[in-house]
Amino acid sequence: MRGSTVLLAAVVLVLGAMAAGAYPTLGGATGLVTLPTAEVAPAGMVDLAVDYQKTEAAGIELKLWPARAVAGLAKNAELWFGYNRMNGNSEDATLWNGGAKYAFLQEPKDKVSLAIGGSLGRLENDGHMNEASAFLVASKNLGKEKSAGEQPSARLSAGLVWLKFGDPADYDFTKPFLGVEVFGKAGGSLALEYRFKDDGADLEAPFSSVLRYPLGGVGAPLWVEVGTTNAAFESLGNDESDFFVGVGYRFGTAK
Repeated sequence: MRGSTVLLAAVVLVLGAMAAGAYPTLGGATGLVTLPTAEVAPAGMVDLAVDYQKTEAAGIELKLWPARAVAGLAKNAELWFGYNRMNGNSEDATLWNGGAKYAFLQEPKDKVSLAIGGSLGRLENDGHMNEASAFLVASKNLGKEKSAGEQPSARLSAGLVWLKFGDPADYDFTKPFLGVEVFGKAGGSLALEYRFKDDGADLEAPFSSVLRYPLGGVGAPLWVEVGTTNAAFESLGNDESDFFVGVGYRFGTAK
């Protein structure tokens, strides 16, 4: 896991300074890799993204294809829909989810950004299991940001996430999480995230890192990403961390 992070950091140094850009998590909300930030998609814009990861959980080889669409509905709100196709050794499964996020506070107007959100989902294979999540997250920009059109040099995020799994699991937990993003002038971003381990659900504490880069420079609609995570499957910490790759595209005109 440490080696993967060092590799991504080395790529960042080769690419040069970074710059910020909203991007959907693997689950759908705008944010880091699997965890949200207090940022929301701009009103009038729609972010589409799809990724691929090959991993193993409980001895089952999984090929994951998380796809999601995030729409900025108003100045402070977004709505998302996600679909994750999982191909296993002997059977396939699908995970659907839909959710929303609302930002009570937003920088640079406010000193800190604060958002609340949640989602409902359903895992389907031979049977089915309903899922739910909720979160509260604060983000703080670092650097010389003076207006809404400028980007900071870095952003720190911290929050709480609640996850609920229905029958046959019938289990829920609430855990804190931390995240950091580094930005600059060249058009990409490096993000790291960590959620504290739940002994009843996680094999290891979820940890992820991702490098994102716009093809065409700052403001380009087409993005690519490469990262590593042990939490792509239902945001639960696995004992293996594997690379994932993805592409995203932004449609629309900001209102």
